[in-house]
Amino acid sequence: MPTDINGVYLRNGPNFKYMPETEHVHWFDGDSMIHSFRIKDGKIFYCNRYTQTPKLKLETNQGKAIFPRFGDITGSTGLMKAGLFSLKSRVGYIETLPKYTSGAANTAFCHH
Repeated sequence: MPTDINGVYLRNGPNFKYMPETEHVHWFDGDSMIHSFRIKDGKIFYCNRYTQTPKLKLETNQGKAIFPRFGDITGSTGLMKAGLFSLKSRVGYIETLPKYTSGAANTAFCHH
């Protein structure tokens, strides 16, 4: 690695903390993980962390995947599973999250 390259490369992408019950996965699925590559004086340092979204915190408290994933919704069985999840959340059988807080947050981030 050249010693005159210094900086940070950040990548945000989907990584499962809890695999869904089915092995069907979609590339939209997964929880947000930030990967950081710090380049300094000819050395590379790597670090990664999950983005602590309300969805991830709830699933961490439960110790398993709770919300249906894109990969789960395949065929008529997947549609039935999505409908059952919707029904369970409406009657209060499972805890739900406020609107706009159940996403995976794994698509982008910006510098502030």
